[in-house]
Amino acid sequence: MLPIAASILTAACRMLKHGTSYQNLGPTLFDNRNKARHAVRQVNRWHSLRFEVQITLTCYFRVLILTILLSC
Repeated sequence: MLPIAASILTAACRMLKHGTSYQNLGPTLFDNRNKARHAVRQVNRWHSLRFEVQITLTCYFRVLILTILLSC
């Protein structure tokens, strides 16, 4: 309970200090930080469901596009 309160207070102080409003960063914030780790985690997840997974990485205009092909 205390860490949640500290997190809320930190966010509130930062918003008041910088004069900004709350901005939700989304549920995929930490997934986007390390795409390789996330990809490995997802591959392992699909393997546990008995799927074969092939990953192809494509860079297009500095955007990393992850394509996962699934086959039963």
